[in-house]
Amino acid sequence: MKGRQFLELALLSEGVVNPPGARAEFPAADGKLINVMGNRTGHNLFLVDGVNVTDEYFNNVVLSPSVDAVSEFNIAKTNYNAEFGENPAA
Repeated sequence: MKGRQFLELALLSEGVVNPPGARAEFPAADGKLINVMGNRTGHNLFLVDGVNVTDEYFNNVVLSPSVDAVSEFNIAKTNYNAEFGENPAA
């Protein structure tokens, strides 16, 4: 996996792309961003073991576990349960 970031796994799913550009004006917003099904990068909800790890200000992942620690990766893009309905994308 390029860069050994667990979010690279999302790019294996259809409808998920890595958007061009960066947030140079916000150095604290560094991190992997993904677009899912044409939605904005800030419309994703990231959970690790059921705990929300989405930065509420920059909408990116605040916790990035080692790929060696990841045993399962799941992405829900449409028709997901209401408990995951905080953000509209994935």
